[in-house]
Amino acid sequence: MAALYLSFEPATVRAELARAAELQGDPEEAIYPVVLAEIAVDAEVVELVDPEVLADVGVETPLSVLVPRSQTQRVGSAAVRVGIEALVVPSVAARAENVVIFTENLVREIEVVREHRVSSPSRWP
Repeated sequence: MAALYLSFEPATVRAELARAAELQGDPEEAIYPVVLAEIAVDAEVVELVDPEVLADVGVETPLSVLVPRSQTQRVGSAAVRVGIEALVVPSVAARAENVVIFTENLVREIEVVREHRVSSPSRWP
């Protein structure tokens, strides 16, 4: 299953990257440099941000780092099977929302609007 895991705000991207580095046992600095890209995509989206909806699809709430990844991956796999293009989901790393785009289900192309190289944690826009 090919997916792009995106955030609406740069601060959420940074929080997600820092969490990923931590899970790998690396300091945040180890992931740099990174390229922050703004994209545009026209996709059919299903929002899974309401705790009741998350519980209905088998994801423990409140969503936290303690929720087994298998629960969210099962939802993602089901979304791909039924042709969903994108899901809006809560971030575990920040009080924000992310977008998971299932590239194999996209009808239209993704456009990269702009890119910005971030060389270190202190250089975020």
